[in-house]
Amino acid sequence: MADALGVAFDDALDDPDLTAAVRAYADSPQVRARLALPFPHLIVGCRSLAQLVVEEESARVLALAAGVPRDGVMERLRRGAHPDWVSRDFAPGAKVQDARDLADVLDRYSGDAVHILVSGFDHLAPRSQEVFLKRLESSRAARSHLLVSDLAGVVLTIRSRCHILHVPPPDAAASLALLRARASVACDAAWSALRLARGDVDRALSWFGDPAARAVVAGWASGPAATLKVLVEAQRDVGPAGLDAAFVALKHNLGVAADKARALPLLRSLPKRYQPSLVLRQWLIDQFILVVAGAYGEVEAAP
Repeated sequence: MADALGVAFDDALDDPDLTAAVRAYADSPQVRARLALPFPHLIVGCRSLAQLVVEEESARVLALAAGVPRDGVMERLRRGAHPDWVSRDFAPGAKVQDARDLADVLDRYSGDAVHILVSGFDHLAPRSQEVFLKRLESSRAARSHLLVSDLAGVVLTIRSRCHILHVPPPDAAASLALLRARASVACDAAWSALRLARGDVDRALSWFGDPAARAVVAGWASGPAATLKVLVEAQRDVGPAGLDAAFVALKHNLGVAADKARALPLLRSLPKRYQPSLVLRQWLIDQFILVVAGAYGEVEAAP
């Protein structure tokens, strides 16, 4: 299947929204057969790509059942306006109540035609995963798809109750096209984010939905001062995606080793207005933004 995906994307990179590439893959006999199996699908790999594949296959099935054009159904799916389509994205730190709320939504469906897409299922805690899957199995869903980045984040008993489908990551060119299409950003911005995320399309995509993260992506290549400027100016308004982007940027700028001799000169050379105050310094420590252990504790606070 990895070979089929690679060929599909290599043949359609000129399509700016990747529609042709994704549709060719979703329409392949192998993918159709696997996604048609009547139990939950656990799809592992590039979630952004997997979501497009699931949307295409679900649109095909729903359009065929209703006798209407596929493109019209796809447009309704992506707007969340189709009556037989439920889609949710769990962010890191999702709570058990989030899983229960989605399960309550499923309970309102009386028929068995509903298609369910849950992205970031591995962001749920083990107890939350169990709660949701139990409710999902008791629902009348026609097809359900749980997208995860890493199989290790899924409870072992759940793995045994799902059909596992691996979606390999696209190559560099396809990753760039995918990110540009999903985030609606310029090539330079997409490339900067992919470089910072080391090719992880899902992680890079999450940054474009957060103002602080976008600012970090725009300036991280110029050095740690740009990232610290974002944190100091935004302070407690920085969300999880902004914190993640800042962590990765500082890690890249300062190095992965806890080497104070290397890091402190960099931090002390920053303009005073970008050095964290005592309060902000403690907040940064609490949020695990520090890359070099204890480094901020030795930086003079701004007057």
